[in-house]
Amino acid sequence: MRNKILSFILLLIPAFCNAQDIDSILKALDSKLKEKNIYHQEKVNRIDSIKQLISTKQDKSSPLFESQKLLLLFDEYKTFLYDSAFTYATKYLHEVSETRNSNLAAHAKYKIGYALFSAGMFSEALDTLVHNSRLSRVDSIRFNYCRLIGQTYFEMADYTEDLFYTPIYETIGQAYLDSALQYCIPNSKKYYSVLGLKNLRKQNVKEALGIYQHLLNTYTLSNHEIAIITSSMAYLFNLKGQSDRAIYMLAQAAIADIKNATKETVALKNLAEELYNKGEIERAYRYINYALDDAFFYEARHRKSKISDILPCLLYTSPN
Repeated sequence: MRNKILSFILLLIPAFCNAQDIDSILKALDSKLKEKNIYHQEKVNRIDSIKQLISTKQDKSSPLFESQKLLLLFDEYKTFLYDSAFTYATKYLHEVSETRNSNLAAHAKYKIGYALFSAGMFSEALDTLVHNSRLSRVDSIRFNYCRLIGQTYFEMADYTEDLFYTPIYETIGQAYLDSALQYCIPNSKKYYSVLGLKNLRKQNVKEALGIYQHLLNTYTLSNHEIAIITSSMAYLFNLKGQSDRAIYMLAQAAIADIKNATKETVALKNLAEELYNKGEIERAYRYINYALDDAFFYEARHRKSKISDILPCLLYTSPN
């Protein structure tokens, strides 16, 4: 219910954000940043509780046997700490390998690919994902593979920024998203998330914004999903030249990331860039340092690299 309420509020942003709107949302973000350690500790407590379950011997016939607990740990770590996410994904693979169930093995190898992707290890992620994408005939698993392979190629396109390779990566990414759409239920949340990304990458601004607003207005979303959608909308508003609305949405995304204790994130970094361009140096400097701390904590190499590109400018102009 809380997520639905937040989604509804997001749709009430004015067509053109004024200075008061921006000031209000940035103050809300500053307030959440002061509580960042609280959300971090809540995440640690959840993880410790799951680890305690693992250390407690239970009958393997119980609904929560070893492999399921390892999967729960991976899900907690996947946007929080790369090393641990990778470790528990590989442990999960080891557990399910004993079942000789190809679907479970495919599911586990997808989780390993996700961890590699999130850490910016794109070549290693593709080696894992492409090689294992045909292990399962289950549509939901094939959907996950195709979507993540597409996202990996898009990240490579953004990271390389090369006139020759970027268009190739974009084309391959779009092809994988087309395949992903074939493996999910039409008009579902997954369907619209992929369709939104396809239109975003093609810079079909009106179509993509409509899809993302539909997602916010229609479905129950996690904080992580809200952060992804609002960050995507910020990019689209920038394409329209509406930097104030982009700032508003990035602040919403950053707040959602804090609530989720997400360390593998781009919202604060992008927000710092937007504020720097508007001359708000002090706030931009604070935000970029938070973003850098998160990138180092998670060990996201591509995020650290991107932040390092703009950090010297902020260091040179910061009043501190």
